[in-house]
Amino acid sequence: MQLPEIKHLSVIDSLRGVAALMVCLFHFISSNALFEQEPVNDFFSWGKYGVPMFFVISGTVITLSLLKSGYQLKHFGSYLLKRIIRIEPPYLVALLLTVVYMYARELVPGATPVDLRPSLNELLLHVGYLVGFFEGVRWVNPVFWTLAIEFQFYLFMALVGPMLLGQMAGRWAILVIGLILPVLFSGLGHLVDWLPLFYMGIAVALRLTNHISLTEFILVLGGCCLSGVIVLGYPDVIFALLTALVILLFPFAKSAVGSFLGRISYALYLLHAITGAVFINLVAKFTDSDALNVLLVAIGLLLSILVAHFFYRWVERPSLRKSKQIKLGGRRGAVAR
Repeated sequence: MQLPEIKHLSVIDSLRGVAALMVCLFHFISSNALFEQEPVNDFFSWGKYGVPMFFVISGTVITLSLLKSGYQLKHFGSYLLKRIIRIEPPYLVALLLTVVYMYARELVPGATPVDLRPSLNELLLHVGYLVGFFEGVRWVNPVFWTLAIEFQFYLFMALVGPMLLGQMAGRWAILVIGLILPVLFSGLGHLVDWLPLFYMGIAVALRLTNHISLTEFILVLGGCCLSGVIVLGYPDVIFALLTALVILLFPFAKSAVGSFLGRISYALYLLHAITGAVFINLVAKFTDSDALNVLLVAIGLLLSILVAHFFYRWVERPSLRKSKQIKLGGRRGAVAR
């Protein structure tokens, strides 16, 4: 299947929305054991596998953007600036809001007496996505670690992209090395562990644009599954594989709800831990039944979506527009979001 002019894969919006909702529900319910019925908490623990979905989506989107723009290594600076302008301002605002919350929670009656406030050094490490490289330093928001993985992937693609997207020999060299490295150096907690999932997205993009044959695609996908199962386990790989296949088979599937949720998915992902999750934690102590907890989760989710909507309009959308103005190779990588 050849799609020479891919401007936007609408199915990705819906998948982003689904992944963000999954992560929200995981943090709202399973991480707090909100319900008395343990099977309910266990069911929503599957929400954490929204993260592998995001990684596959990023692999697809970034690859399509580099292909469309004709990216070469000499465009490294522009490419990196484009990605930083796209993701950094919303992230920094979310980081600031998280720190404000941590100071404010000390004033809330009944709050757990634990000092979660970060030091200046810890905040500086957050700005550069470097927290994971230092022992004893924790992320102030439980979802920020994935942004570090994403940023490492942007750097990875900036360096190996021209070879990966070029001739077959170079492409296969990068693919094979990238699938062997996780097996040899797993457990580091960095990009290496998650490369098989990003590679699934890369393979989808290359297949959609007819850069690889169906046989090559199946071989790469099989290698990703094997490497991923060894390093990450079956659940991560299953959710990633399903995401890759949905993008490949239904690239232009579209829905109004999916488009909306996809549009605010980054904001929802960044903020749900300090909006809906905080609301649920504060109110849950006053509920005495699972029925009330269902209502509590629904309100928390709606609150998170509402805040994410305005955050997108006021913070994220201006960054998105600025990033689109930066050209790579004389063309704009308009696919990436």
